[in-house]
Amino acid sequence: VYINVNKEKYWYKVMGIATLSISFLVFMLIIMVYNGMVLSRVKKLSGEVLRISEGNLDGEIYKGKMDEIGTLAASVDNMRNSIVETMRSEKAAWNSNTALITAMSHDIRTPLTSLVGYLDIIEGGKYKSEEELIHYIKSSREKAIQLKDLSDKLFNYFLFFGNANQDKSLENMDAGILFSQMEHVTEIVSKELEVDLDFDIPEGVTAAVEVSAIRRLFDNLFSNILKYASKDFPVKVMGEAANNEIRIILSNHITEEAKKVESTKIGVKTCRKICQDMGGDFLVTDRDKIYTTEVIFPVVGTEEEGNVDKGYSENQRNA
Repeated sequence: VYINVNKEKYWYKVMGIATLSISFLVFMLIIMVYNGMVLSRVKKLSGEVLRISEGNLDGEIYKGKMDEIGTLAASVDNMRNSIVETMRSEKAAWNSNTALITAMSHDIRTPLTSLVGYLDIIEGGKYKSEEELIHYIKSSREKAIQLKDLSDKLFNYFLFFGNANQDKSLENMDAGILFSQMEHVTEIVSKELEVDLDFDIPEGVTAAVEVSAIRRLFDNLFSNILKYASKDFPVKVMGEAANNEIRIILSNHITEEAKKVESTKIGVKTCRKICQDMGGDFLVTDRDKIYTTEVIFPVVGTEEEGNVDKGYSENQRNA
């Protein structure tokens, strides 16, 4: 007779059930702790987003470890930085435009007051002779031209600064041909100004430019030469291509009357903006009554590199 007693099996069952229960509780505890940590990070990120939505853009958003939530926090922080940069740019543009409008108001008011005064004299018949009448009419015309010049500069300023976000259509063009055919030089020669021309940009050197913008740029520059350059000294026009740059330098002596003219520098800002939109730069120096402007464009290729098309269109050659 064999008798086998296994009373401990009961306790094995109890311990198995207890082990499963404890394992489940530990698992649930881990899940709850993890979810609590994730929920805490989500709440923190939600608070940061709420702070941004209320207009408080100061302070970097906490990212933590770079998991899904960290990546989301980094994206929100990039958005915050973009908003800050946009607001900074808008504020700078607002301040610049406010300063410009203030200066323009002063510049317009001065000739306008004189113009109204001359017209009042003419209308009231307060002149003493026919010569004096002609003098007042001539002065009125000069003030009207001055007002037109200011309005043209203001138009050009807002034309380029107002279209800052628009893509510019640039063409690769032969700089040697493009800049050597500037009719502006002939124009200032016809106005009895002596020109010292030293143009050394060979054909085959290519620059990426916008033809209409180039035309406005040099219209502005040579228009100022005609107004303010002294006829007692030659106007120097130089061009060169070196160090992967195309440089065109205009230099002239300024008349004593021009030195007294107050300027808002709208033309300089517009010219610099035109050059910068084409990847170049615009430099100005005013020293010892000599006014020098330097137009700089980067070279994008040469004929030897095969970047220049020898079959130039008629539009390019007449640009």
